[in-house]
Amino acid sequence: SGVERRNLPFLGDSLFLPLALTAGWIGITAGVSMFVMPDTTAPEAYNFDEVKLGLDKHIAMLVPYMQFKIWTYVYASYVLARLHLKDTAAIRGLVWTVVVATIGTIGIAAQRFIYYRLLEGMNGPIVYDDASLFVLILTTCFLPLAWSRRLFAAKHVVWQVMVVAGSIGVIAMSSRRATSIGLGLCLAIVFLLLPHRFKARTILFAMVAGTAFLLFYGDSDGMNASIGLDAIDRERSAIYRLALIHNILRGDNFTLLGYGVKPLWNLPLVMGSFHFNYENVHNLYYWFILRTGVIGLILLLYLFYRALKACWILRREAR
Repeated sequence: SGVERRNLPFLGDSLFLPLALTAGWIGITAGVSMFVMPDTTAPEAYNFDEVKLGLDKHIAMLVPYMQFKIWTYVYASYVLARLHLKDTAAIRGLVWTVVVATIGTIGIAAQRFIYYRLLEGMNGPIVYDDASLFVLILTTCFLPLAWSRRLFAAKHVVWQVMVVAGSIGVIAMSSRRATSIGLGLCLAIVFLLLPHRFKARTILFAMVAGTAFLLFYGDSDGMNASIGLDAIDRERSAIYRLALIHNILRGDNFTLLGYGVKPLWNLPLVMGSFHFNYENVHNLYYWFILRTGVIGLILLLYLFYRALKACWILRREAR
């Protein structure tokens, strides 16, 4: 009678099934390319001299495994969150961890701004790491929502406003396309979730912030210096993605099972006169789709759907 029965927290969670399916399919596609068709992962199967990788071919063969490691972080984070974020104290601990990480990132960015921008006169993004910028985006979106729902005491607002302002400043001086798009989407969702009484104030703040941004970064040279990419690099990067979508829609080099851990640098990416290779499309979602095929694409879309649905349901329960 003293035995207490507890169910695993994963089984009743809406994200468990799509995450389990994507993880399982990664294992299957990797296993197929390693054991069923091992010739595709052998160093002799690819001519590394033609593409001038600058890496030893045996080391270069590990690139696909390193790409998949990011998804391992996703699954590990999910498991740890479901096991440990069970009560208010744990959630507050997570919030404080994110805040401390944000303040630390802002401090590092300030040091880089003073040393590289002011003293050395160099340009380019202040922070290159997308994961660090993602933490700043989380903070920028979470705190305004918390204010609108009165989740924090008024005495904390001053330093929290400074943290949000610092985060926005670092993001602006570290502008990267993926980060900018992600921030825009997150802020749009935040605006929809705000109570009506806060929306007018938010619009006013956005107008002031937008004006300030244009004053400091409105000229093309300033924008290019902030982004750290010239027009040719941006155009080439856009063509990579257009060519990839073009080839996927045509069914070229897009298979049912995907390529698993097979290297993609000798897989031609062609759209009209544009010729390159698939390995140079630096986007983890595209890498996942190519390496897991049509089935992987379906499972990824299913994961996105379940995640967005869960967020929409939970928005009413924030406390």
